Formats: sequence, structure tokens, C-alpha cells
Amino acid sequence: MEELQNIIYSSKDYLKLILEQWWFAIPMGVFLVVAARYFEKVAIAVFGFLLGTNAVFPLLADKIEPFGKWALQNPTNQMIAIVVVGVLTAVGMYILYASVMFLVGFFTGGILTYYIVNMIVVGFELMDKFPQFVQDNWQVIHIVVAGLIGVIGGFVALKKSTQVVTVLSVIVGAGILSITSVGWIIYFQTKDWNKVFDTMSQSWAVILLIAVFMFLLILGLYLNFRKKRVSVKTKEP
Repeated sequence: MEELQNIIYSSKDYLKLILEQWWFAIPMGVFLVVAARYFEKVAIAVFGFLLGTNAVFPLLADKIEPFGKWALQNPTNQMIAIVVVGVLTAVGMYILYASVMFLVGFFTGGILTYYIVNMIVVGFELMDKFPQFVQDNWQVIHIVVAGLIGVIGGFVALKKSTQVVTVLSVIVGAGILSITSVGWIIYFQTKDWNKVFDTMSQSWAVILLIAVFMFLLILGLYLNFRKKRVSVKTKEP
């Protein structure tokens, strides 16, 4: 819990950006939660736009000084820069759809495998039970295994792209909506952005954030993956 609180507080600049741009964050979050499965390519573009506005733009503004100076000069410049970066990122993800799908599967499978294997080996103290060759070359073997699983994950993501896009979209949409809902509730109470992020990093707010996120996640998965009932009409004799 404490680690999650620290992550929320250290991410306050990104969270503030989401809260300030609520007018497109909320509609896009709702779309990703409710209808991502039925508009796969659109969901990819929306996901790319949100990635561009909330991750790529702050990174560019921080790393490229002339761009950051111009973009943060006034609210109008900032809005233009955010929208342009968001649109370019969305177009890039749409064009590189297959590559993005493979990379998503590769990194998800590889990273999860790496950390899960590490937790098992460390948690059950298995290293001493391995042959000497494995112990001496553990890092290389560990990375190779994670990489192989990552490649498999990449091909699975390509084959099951609709399901992968849907799950990722629901996760992102639920995250955005939970942040905006909890953040604005706190802001209406405090009327101070600094207090919002101090409060959001407190235990009760983190629990509320997780609860809202889980509710939206379950709702989104249900809405996107539920099977429609087919009504069968029986002929009368």
C-alpha cells in the first residue's frame, strides 16, 4: 500500500494533466470501458491519443527544452501542443497496428515472466538447488527464457488482437475514469490541487481509487465479453 501511495504522489504531474483535460479524458475513458471490443481500430487510436497526451507530451516537454518552453508558455499553446502530440501518437499507433500488438504481447509476456520467475526462485530459495552451470549463467538464462515467452506472447497478441486490445482498453479506461472521479471528488472538497494529490496518496483515497478501478474493470470486461442471447422462435404446428 505504501509503495502505491508513493507512486501516486510521484505521478502527480501526470495525474493533474488527466484531471485538467477531463473534457476529453472522460468521454474517451467511457468509450474504452464500454465499447472497445466493437471498434478495435478506433480503440487503438483512442489509446494512442491518450498515451500521447498523458505520457508522450510531458516527456517531450521535459526533454526538449524549446518545445517545452513554447508549449508551457500559456494555456493556448499547451492545448495545441497536447492535441497535436496526441493526434500524431494516435496516427502512429493506428498505422503500426500489427507492430504495436506484437510489442504489447512481447513486453507483457516477457516482463511478467521475468518477474514471476524471479519471485519464485528467490521466494522458494531455488538458486542453490540449480546445477552449477545454471547458477553461473542465471542472468543470461533468465533473460533468454523471458524473451522466448515474450516472443510467444507477441504472436498470441497478433492472433488474438481483438481480445488484447479490448482488455488493455478496459484497463486504461477504468484507470482514467477512476482517477478523474476520485480526483475531482477530492478537489470539490479541498479546492486546492496540491491538497488533491496529498489526499489521493492517503490510504483511504488509494483504497477508494482501487475499488472504483476494480468496479469499472469488471463492468468493462462484462460489457465487452458478454455473450448476446439468441432468441429461438419455435414454429407453431
